[in-house]
Amino acid sequence: MGGPRWTQQEVRELKMIYRYKTLEEMSAFLNRPLPSIKSKLKELDIKLVVERGHLRHNPHNAWSEKDLNFIKKNAGQLDSIELGRLLNRTPKAIKHKAAFLGLSLKKSSWTEEQMDILLARRSKGVCWADISVELGKTVRACQRKHDYLHGK
Repeated sequence: MGGPRWTQQEVRELKMIYRYKTLEEMSAFLNRPLPSIKSKLKELDIKLVVERGHLRHNPHNAWSEKDLNFIKKNAGQLDSIELGRLLNRTPKAIKHKAAFLGLSLKKSSWTEEQMDILLARRSKGVCWADISVELGKTVRACQRKHDYLHGK
């Protein structure tokens, strides 16, 4: 073909990035034209599929918008094992996707109702000891949750 030959380093880099970047991103990263990227991927027998308008690797495990929204909605309420079972994914895949989306899968031991009570009682000046007894939490747990909810 017409362009410069691929170096071993470029091939290694392509093999490392093709799972995470679009064709356009690969082209920019390697400073190669799109046809060159496509040709090298074909030569290496790396198959890509269309996912949300971009070519991506791994057609069998592509994440649907429905799956992503389900994770976003249930993060913190269901753990990775439960989410994985419901989405037919491994717990590790769920953890990686949640981390990529900036989500925490840790379950909160605080209910929405408890957090509302905490904020309401504290705004009325109720002491920490009384709030902790009412919520069945330690004084320190109530203080830390209050600080967290107020971004301190």
